[in-house]
Amino acid sequence: MTGQRGGYRAISMSRRIIVDLMYFSRSFPLVSIERSIPFHKLAVARQNHPERPPWSAIFAKAFGLAAEEFAVLRQAYFQFPFPYLYEFDENTVSIAHELSVEGTASVLPVRIRSPEKLALDAMRDKIDEMRDDDLWRRGFYRTAAIVSFLPFFLRRPIWWFALNVPRFRRRYFGTFNVTSVGTLGADLLTPLAPVTSLLTYGPLRNDGTVKVRLVFDHRVYDGATAARVLVRLEELLLGPICDELSAWPPSKA
Repeated sequence: MTGQRGGYRAISMSRRIIVDLMYFSRSFPLVSIERSIPFHKLAVARQNHPERPPWSAIFAKAFGLAAEEFAVLRQAYFQFPFPYLYEFDENTVSIAHELSVEGTASVLPVRIRSPEKLALDAMRDKIDEMRDDDLWRRGFYRTAAIVSFLPFFLRRPIWWFALNVPRFRRRYFGTFNVTSVGTLGADLLTPLAPVTSLLTYGPLRNDGTVKVRLVFDHRVYDGATAARVLVRLEELLLGPICDELSAWPPSKA
């Protein structure tokens, strides 16, 4: 039996993006809170919908609606040139989406502005656009690709600048994130991102519930507020979101 020798492998473009993302996420004092939500009614409504919008779109729209009511969900902490909170006037969700890049499974963000104002099938179309062969010709992804190929001592200042200027943080990182591996039957326990709010959810359990976890920047809001947000999120998911899924075909109005 012959032994095998190890070797070096280049870090892919998408993996370098994740490396930098984790580097800057470490400075955010994130706290998580969890709530079990009964999902049987919502799951049936989605199952009966001919388009079956992805769960990430469903959660993004519900959280966007909640952020319209809870102003703190649209706020972010900045510490340069002095500590302050900035409140965005518009929601932008960044959805972590897995796709194949040059034959390698990669995770890239799908950014959607004002998700609460879009129909669920329109959000699904935006997520499906990630499969477009012209992906790297678009402004955001072209910029991400160019930056990822720079050496780290040039990439890090660019990331720092984007994270410390409000309009760039919203543009490149969103006002909140949605990420999950629930469709693969697993939970993300400690997801990280340099944002105020990150929403994740697990698989549908045998009792018809789903564990929904909100990871938040404790500098911006507290656990009691986060708990109220999850309560409202449940009301929105089982109310207007479920109604939208059930109302097919959509009315012309």
